[in-house]
Amino acid sequence: MNKNKMSLIEVLSPAGSFESLEAAVKAGADAVYAGGQKFGARAYAGNFQEEEMKKAIHYAHLHNKKLYMTINTLFKTNEFEELYEYLLPYYKEGLDAVIVQDMGAAQMIRQQFPGLDLHASTQMTVMGVEGAKFLQELGFTRVVPARELSLEEISEIRKQTDLEIETFVHGALCFSYSGQCLMSSMLGGRSGNRGRCAQPCRLPYDLYQDKKKINKNGESYLLSPRDLCSVEILPEILSAGANSLKIEGRMKRPEYVAAVTKHYRRYVDLYMEHADRYQVRQRDMQELLELYNRGGFTKGYYLTHNGRDMMSMKRPNHMGYYVGKIKEIRKNKVIFYCEADIHKQDILEISLDKEHKVELTSPIDAKCGSLISLNGKQIRKLRPGMSIYRTRNQKLLNELNEQIIRIEKKENIKGNITFSVGKPVMMRVWNDDISVTVTGEEVQEAQNQPVTKEHLKKQLQKTGGTPFSLEIEEIILEGKGFLPMGAIKELRRNALMEMEKSILRQKKRHDIKKQISKTELGKAELKTEDTRNQTIAMVSDMKQAEAVLTHHGIDAIYLQAELLPFERWESFSEQCHNAGKEIYYMMPYVFHKRAKDEWQKYRNLISKGCHDGILVRTLDEFAFIRGFDQFDKRMILDSSLYAYHPAAEAFYRQYAGCEVRFILPVELNEIELKQLKRSDADLIVYGHQPLMISAQCQVKNHLKCQKKEVCLTLKDRYRKEFPVRNFCYYCYNVIYNGEPLCLENLQHEVDDLNPGGRIYRFTIESPTEVISVLEGNRNGKNYTKGHFKRGIE
Repeated sequence: MNKNKMSLIEVLSPAGSFESLEAAVKAGADAVYAGGQKFGARAYAGNFQEEEMKKAIHYAHLHNKKLYMTINTLFKTNEFEELYEYLLPYYKEGLDAVIVQDMGAAQMIRQQFPGLDLHASTQMTVMGVEGAKFLQELGFTRVVPARELSLEEISEIRKQTDLEIETFVHGALCFSYSGQCLMSSMLGGRSGNRGRCAQPCRLPYDLYQDKKKINKNGESYLLSPRDLCSVEILPEILSAGANSLKIEGRMKRPEYVAAVTKHYRRYVDLYMEHADRYQVRQRDMQELLELYNRGGFTKGYYLTHNGRDMMSMKRPNHMGYYVGKIKEIRKNKVIFYCEADIHKQDILEISLDKEHKVELTSPIDAKCGSLISLNGKQIRKLRPGMSIYRTRNQKLLNELNEQIIRIEKKENIKGNITFSVGKPVMMRVWNDDISVTVTGEEVQEAQNQPVTKEHLKKQLQKTGGTPFSLEIEEIILEGKGFLPMGAIKELRRNALMEMEKSILRQKKRHDIKKQISKTELGKAELKTEDTRNQTIAMVSDMKQAEAVLTHHGIDAIYLQAELLPFERWESFSEQCHNAGKEIYYMMPYVFHKRAKDEWQKYRNLISKGCHDGILVRTLDEFAFIRGFDQFDKRMILDSSLYAYHPAAEAFYRQYAGCEVRFILPVELNEIELKQLKRSDADLIVYGHQPLMISAQCQVKNHLKCQKKEVCLTLKDRYRKEFPVRNFCYYCYNVIYNGEPLCLENLQHEVDDLNPGGRIYRFTIESPTEVISVLEGNRNGKNYTKGHFKRGIE
């Protein structure tokens, strides 16, 4: 491993509030990430107003830490024009980096804000070397790859790029690949791509096969992963090449941030100093569990691709820490033997079912092994033998406040003073990088008691209310001098103030570029094709493909490529052309190493075969195809390669290296789609919208891995259905909206958009249903207009 690439090992902590930022820094974070009032992926966190964000940047820099700002949502056209003015004040103050998802925004930031590091958000769903290399080419300094990467895949990125690699090590996991989830968006209009996820993955569902429920009773949270805790495998993660260890939790309280940061700081230091003696203490694991866990922890995807042991199917929220079982119920009292120490004001919980619980508050301390009796309300449903969990450890919270949160963080600096009669008093303070000298009033001849070294030292080292602790190294007294106490205090105050200004001045930027005019934002040669009016069938199995192949109304077929061996591409392409239809092969929804290695073997076929083009769905796939020396086909960008504004479109056209066609974004409404002015783009007019792309497999989790593709059905608490399909070849699941999109009754509005192609997306339909849809038969189904009318916030 290149040692220079591993020079940075950073503990990166979340800051959803200024209190959490302080807690993170005090607990040992090297950097924090935080969001402002706009454009962050946690719109419901506390976040920072402009002046508070500036204060946060100052606080971090005064303590030699870094602050990264989240700008990791997708921009609509009007918002993109606001980005420059929004980011400018923080850039001037010395903001260290921005975390971005939107490629158009990344391009603009690189052009307008030189020296500001670009970090690629996990929302970009980077899965491998291809995407990472492309980001490095674009000027990114860091990638936050998809959480679903293995240690081997992280290691490949490390070996083949010079990017810093930031990986999540602790906190909540999404069920879906980040950036590929539309469930919250489509069901409630709250888009995860806009920082407003309503977390439908934490709601109860049942799973059905052929109308038979197959999930176990009591296991209803089928989309709810356990929280990640990787402290036990930190050596492996660091050895794989991770530079920055990211703690999730901008919605968590300061005590959580302080404690988790403290532990990861401890174990990173232990690894760096004594890797051969690395071992995690059981009491530290207990403390992490007490802070927050969903049915225990998982080590995530580092060591395994999926599995039910990664899921918290019995509850979606904090389970707490097990402290005993009910011995007996006596009137309104719950009696049990403590299997852990209980503290005054601890909150204990007994779960009755997935929606009901009984909470108890301990009024006393009790030792492990002792019998305790607690008053409770509404305990008639409690029974002996029920488990009791502590969901709030008051002693732990008190200790965190006393030992970390309420402690004043001070940076050590040194100083000296020259106190000469008849001359202005002079004081110098310094640290390893900066030296500051200030002068004060003229030292007077003492009439009575002259100033002593001890007196000066005592007064000068009083630094309360400042970020410094001051060690006076030398005091030079010349003559018997005197100064009023106020003059000495003012000298100290001015010295520390100048030191603070000098530290902050190092980071501030003054060479500011003017904003590019609105007419030039995203300006590029936007090529458009001759006017098309195609009807396109997007198909997910060969039976569907055979059905549309002979249908007279279809002009082009988009086929899921993994369903057809590469060796059969040429013959099927010829069939399509003989039937008067274009043929495009769709790359998989995920592009892990296995998929890349296989597609790499057939580069010549992919670039020179007789098909008409390739549809790409991820940044890795885009980078992979553009990397071909001679790709003379058309590249179609699925709606999952988000281009919500002209600058994003311009970016993809600029870097594709071939002819590009877009599928219009599914989260924009009619008015917003018109603003894009893409008459050459395709519009999806029918289909079950993919809501989640996941590495988890419902078949494996509830039956067993059969390496056979089947379609199951999730039902939510309102009995709304969501088909689930497992794609075994590259091992991922897709959850679809049970109500298909249908814009059939909006023909006038669709015509006004003038799309080049109208796509019928077929997913779970039988061949008969495919033909029926194409013939305009709605079969009495319920349909949705998606976001075509309502849009997203």
